[in-house]
Amino acid sequence: MNWSAVQAVAELVAATGVIVSLAYLATQVRQNTRSIRAAATQDLLLGYNAILDFPKQSAYGARAYHAVIRGELSRLAPEEQSAARVGMIQIWRLYEHAYLQYHAGTLGDDVWEGWVYQIRMSAGLPGLRMTWPAIRPLVSRSFADWVDEMSEISARTAAEYADRWAAAGSMSLVETPDP
Repeated sequence: MNWSAVQAVAELVAATGVIVSLAYLATQVRQNTRSIRAAATQDLLLGYNAILDFPKQSAYGARAYHAVIRGELSRLAPEEQSAARVGMIQIWRLYEHAYLQYHAGTLGDDVWEGWVYQIRMSAGLPGLRMTWPAIRPLVSRSFADWVDEMSEISARTAAEYADRWAAAGSMSLVETPDP
């Protein structure tokens, strides 16, 4: 028996095993990455949907929502102002979460593009814009700086969004009637 041949066959089998193992691990990593991205996207959507439910749940919530959009918090009762401020903090923290998830690589570019538009549009709304200086210290510095850099674009994005609603035959986002 030729021990050199046996050793060569054993090395070939071992090398094949390593290659198969690496291919399997690469597949597992890709599947795990997809799962993490899907979970991050779902988490953000659940948070966003919870915020969207607030104005639908009561006239109180609707008044607070409209006051935030129009920047008319002073027209609300003190307890409504508090609820509106808490809601704005929730919105900004959700947007910060999306920003951090994107920079951590758990949101794809296509998903992030939608969030960027949403954040710009929201940042251009009068209520969110006027309360940003109070909320800014509550978020990460990198997110706060990013929001500040796009402040000029935000007002235009909010106006374009309102125009889209008006063109669709619906009420403008900013010019809603008093509830």
